Amino acid sequence: MFFVVSKLLTFFLNPLLWLLFGLWRLATSVEPRARRRIKRTLFWGLLIFSNPLVLNGIFTLLETPRVTLSGSDSFDVAIVLGGYTKSDISDFDQLQFNLSGNRLFESLRLFHSGKARRLLLSGGSGEFAMREIPEADLVAAYLRDIHIPDSLILVENQSRTTFENAQYSKRLLDSLNLTGSRLLLVTSASHMPRARACYEKAGLRVTAYPVDHFSQKVTAKPQDWIVPELKGPYLLYILLKERVGYVVYRLKGHI
Repeated sequence: MFFVVSKLLTFFLNPLLWLLFGLWRLATSVEPRARRRIKRTLFWGLLIFSNPLVLNGIFTLLETPRVTLSGSDSFDVAIVLGGYTKSDISDFDQLQFNLSGNRLFESLRLFHSGKARRLLLSGGSGEFAMREIPEADLVAAYLRDIHIPDSLILVENQSRTTFENAQYSKRLLDSLNLTGSRLLLVTSASHMPRARACYEKAGLRVTAYPVDHFSQKVTAKPQDWIVPELKGPYLLYILLKERVGYVVYRLKGHI
């Protein structure tokens, strides 16, 4: 039930849905004062939440800061949280990645540089309709294709939520006597606060390694703080999803 409710909540957090509702209200409202109020709300909402400076400031405050590992840092397992492949996969031979693909690619860089000895792929299906092959299984096959030894790939393919990522990862690591190992948690910077809290709640000590940062250094270029950001609605959606998700997980006792 919690999974279904969380997916419905995520759907209603979509800013484009709000925009469409506002436009519908504007088109159907006949009262002049109501129309002016809707117009002002739409104008200022679009102006503020498409502004790069505003979005950058918000993500700077809420994202987990970038981490630089020292030359001596090494971890037994890098836990790679799912959600970085496209859900409508139809061709098993060509795995399609979304904007969170750095979760995997940065983990591969750490693996090849010797900073992570094993990769734990955590992710089943986060869709209402279960896809035929869980994400972790698809990615494991991809890693084998690029010659990552199967013995160094751990697969957790049951989880559908961040909370379940932590619970099932803990179960897998327990079964392999790896719970006390040095663990690196790899996920998007905006997702890291909720993810790390879930893993700590599950009893795993992890080092956070955030990727996919949306926050950037502010420059003097006008286009970096005046020109509306085309990804504005998407960035606002990510922001709302993570903050609301954090609050809901806190209320549920997941973190």
